[in-house]
Parts: sequence; structure tokens; C-alpha cells
Amino acid sequence: MKAIRLGKRSFGLHLSLAKRYLALGMTSFLSQISLVAAMMAINNMIRKYGALDSLFSQTEYTQIPMAVVGIVMKFFQIVISIAVGMAAGCIPVIGFNVGAGRNDRVRTLFTRLLICEAAVGAV
Repeated sequence: MKAIRLGKRSFGLHLSLAKRYLALGMTSFLSQISLVAAMMAINNMIRKYGALDSLFSQTEYTQIPMAVVGIVMKFFQIVISIAVGMAAGCIPVIGFNVGAGRNDRVRTLFTRLLICEAAVGAV
């Protein structure tokens, strides 16, 4: 901690750093906001077109379409979490092999990862 000195200026907003941070987080932000927009559109369609159905327009059954979408989205979240976990687990192995110049291993691992993720998606 002798090399780092914190003062009031350290906790201020620096525009040059903020621009660099925004560039790093923009893809994540856009993917998350697109998911929110898609779910908003799906919920509005369920509300609008679910009310047109003779069964789901009845008061006691109005929540069924929304519940089904909720269940499907939770299952989708589990599948995506497994796929992201497998990809994240391969990152150190790929980095090591790229550093070692073993691109043949990288290609093999990448192919196997794609096959495994396709299998998870198919299940």
C-alpha cells in the first residue's frame, strides 16, 4: 500500500477512464437490454393474444400462459448457464495451448466444446 496513495481525486469521475470502461461493457449492456426488450414484447403478446383465447380469457386461467413462459425461461437460463460454464472452463486451457503454440489442441478442444454445447442445447 506504500505505492498507492488515495485522495479525494481518486474517487472522482474521470471522463477518459469512463470512456474506456464504457467501451468494455457496451456489448454486455446491449445483450442484456435486448433480452429485456424481448421479454417485454413476449409479455405484451401473451397479455394481448392470451385474452383472445376462450379458455385463457377466463379469470381463473389468465395466468397460465405467463407461468408457462416463466418456466421455459428458467429452463433456458439453466441451459445457458451450463453452456457459459463449459466455455469459461475452456478459456485457461485454450490460453495455455495458444501460448505453447499448440494450435492443433486448440482446434480439437474448440470442436469438442461446440459438440458438447450442441448436445446440451439438444437435450
